[in-house]
Amino acid sequence: MLAAHFDGPVALAVVGPDLFVANEGNPSSFFPGGAGPGPVGSVDELDIATGSLVKVFSGAGFDQPDALVADGADVFVANAASNSVTELDVATHSVLRELSGPSYGFDHPDSLVLAGPYLFVASNGTADGGSLTEVDAATGAMRRQLSGAAYRFSNPRAMAVSGGDLFVANAGFGSGSVTELSVSSEAVVRSITGANGSPVDLLVDGNRLFVAGLSMSAPVSELSTTTGSLIKAFPAGPYGLSMPTGMALVDQEVWMADPFTNHLVAVRAATGALVQSLWGSAYRFDQPAAMAVSGDDLFVANEAGNCVTELNTAT
Repeated sequence: MLAAHFDGPVALAVVGPDLFVANEGNPSSFFPGGAGPGPVGSVDELDIATGSLVKVFSGAGFDQPDALVADGADVFVANAASNSVTELDVATHSVLRELSGPSYGFDHPDSLVLAGPYLFVASNGTADGGSLTEVDAATGAMRRQLSGAAYRFSNPRAMAVSGGDLFVANAGFGSGSVTELSVSSEAVVRSITGANGSPVDLLVDGNRLFVAGLSMSAPVSELSTTTGSLIKAFPAGPYGLSMPTGMALVDQEVWMADPFTNHLVAVRAATGALVQSLWGSAYRFDQPAAMAVSGDDLFVANEAGNCVTELNTAT
């Protein structure tokens, strides 16, 4: 059990020996767009081997950090309330740059993904349903913004990359869709509908795309990344799922975090067979919101419990 000064941990990223934790802070004390009383939230850097705190990133720029992505040398942080992205240098434990301003078009950014040399930032506060901003990851330079009816964005909440394509989960009420884009051309490949009532997380394993969403009947769906067709639906009852909002892949097993029932479910990626289901006070699960993997170790961010649970999946 890792416990620093966590305050609403909602996102995790592993870079070498370190674990980065995004603390969203108290959501009642801010308003999207930076209209609250001041910056809320922080990013903690911890040593995985010892669990000790290496660095706390907070203050100006860090305002409701709720998404992380790492490329091995840098960690990018989406700050939803300040409409910015902060880039951290892992080697020096310092802020490298902050991406902000009207040119980026950020409006409540809360999802990040790296696709080759590019960083994609999903914003869900825009009036037309949402947008994606494409940034040169090496320089931080703005490349383009994708928005409009052709993309069918509706509260984009998660992204995943498979081959040359980018998948975007649209969590808007009643949308139930995933937009597939070509990374090189930004053209829409297809809009996949019927996967979930409101998809909030995506996970790619080879030619399989797992979609977790707010659906009482089938909270998780497995799709083909090649055709977009449904391979398998994971019904709530047999798998003990309610509404999982986070997924992680560990040794060919898909782990699903369910904050509504405070437990984790693991299934075999290739077959969908149930591997195990973890409940109970020993795990300190309290609204598990996100996960990250380091070898056989699985880290689980407990948003309401203000702690991170570390599990060894091999045992």
